[in-house]
Amino acid sequence: MKLVLEKLKIDLQERLDSEEIIVDDVTFEEKGKYHFLTVTLDKIGGIDLETIVDATKIVNEVVDKADITDDSYIYIHFDISSFYPSIMSVYHIAPAHLNEGVFTKLVSWLKDTRIAAKHSEEDLIDGIPNILAQALKIVINSIYGKLGFESGSLYDRLAVLKVTINGQLMILMLCEELELAGIEVISANTDGIVVKLYKKDKDKFESISNNWKQLTKLDADAEEYKCYINRDINSYVVEELNSKTTYKGALHPKMYAIDLSKGYDMPVVAQAVVNYFLYNKPVLETLYECTNILDF
Repeated sequence: MKLVLEKLKIDLQERLDSEEIIVDDVTFEEKGKYHFLTVTLDKIGGIDLETIVDATKIVNEVVDKADITDDSYIYIHFDISSFYPSIMSVYHIAPAHLNEGVFTKLVSWLKDTRIAAKHSEEDLIDGIPNILAQALKIVINSIYGKLGFESGSLYDRLAVLKVTINGQLMILMLCEELELAGIEVISANTDGIVVKLYKKDKDKFESISNNWKQLTKLDADAEEYKCYINRDINSYVVEELNSKTTYKGALHPKMYAIDLSKGYDMPVVAQAVVNYFLYNKPVLETLYECTNILDF
């Protein structure tokens, strides 16, 4: 919103220069469902009533074109990079019976290598097919998991609690800051959140999320969606701004083809949901068009 108001001030000044009117300030305030835009004008020698009337017409015209109350919105998936391993690395959390420095350096190296591989566009990394990110994800997560495995060599219950409790408090802190700023958090899980972000709140969101990253010393990726359909935290459909569609869990119409261990459970239901929300297709139309009885 700050950038929008700055541009509006410049546009107003350009239009009012001919009247020798100075635009002192432009502010925007929300009070409940009401929006208040205040434009402060001045002129050397004072402003008479006729000039005020003419200036108001110009201001109204410029503000109408600017449309600062644009109510368009997107969804932001704020995904914290390797959350639990990052907490272990940044805050030096290690099993009490192991060398803390060596352990956290190893976790840091694995984490950094995994993140670099995840964002790499190369087919090969050090001569290895680029499945490195997925492989290291399993390794890193297993290190954290072993902290809570009573029969394992990394077992340390206090270390587990340090990671999980502090991690969830950090997520809650971010959620609280966003909600207090009027940004709706519509989904939260172990290592990320999804927010409904209006265009006017983009600067506010970036400021809060950047402050959170500086405070926690953690990093995160932000993916933008124009559509987010969710049954639960692990079953959703998203449509990105480039119209690419991603499915997960029970809302994936072809989940059985990806992982048969998830079962084959009425895939026509997921297809009907996707068609309804993404393509505005009536549910009954999808059901009538389906001719494979096994899909039911």
